[in-house]
Amino acid sequence: GKSPAKKYLDNDIPVSELAWDQMEAGHWLTRKQRILLTEKPLAMPSGLKIPVFGYHINFAESEDIQGKFGREANTGNLRRAWDYSLPETATDTLWHGYARRYINAYIPITNEQTLLEAQWEKYQGVNEQLQTGDAKTLNHLACENRLQ
Repeated sequence: GKSPAKKYLDNDIPVSELAWDQMEAGHWLTRKQRILLTEKPLAMPSGLKIPVFGYHINFAESEDIQGKFGREANTGNLRRAWDYSLPETATDTLWHGYARRYINAYIPITNEQTLLEAQWEKYQGVNEQLQTGDAKTLNHLACENRLQ
């Protein structure tokens, strides 16, 4: 009764807006590379619905895709921009023009190799079906370290 459900998950489970935002934050953290803190909400689908301390949190891809956010910075709407992208190789430059924030996380993502290994019954007993780009479940990770 304190946080009424206003959103519905895919399987028609009602959740509150706060719970929805927390799930969305986890989703966008694994798929985007920047966090933008703004005074007014941006017209981006990858933003949280509930403001935090009066600021809106948006997740963006690289500047090449979303622009350099100059218009928002010039109007004063953009208050902070943080880059948390992972380097592609050990020798990659970490500076991309934005303040760096380290989110110590690695999300194992399903790729074509994972789907191929699933056909060999590597994930025997796992009920969750994955598609390319999905995060692997703990059950999948346990099967990958299983001794044969």
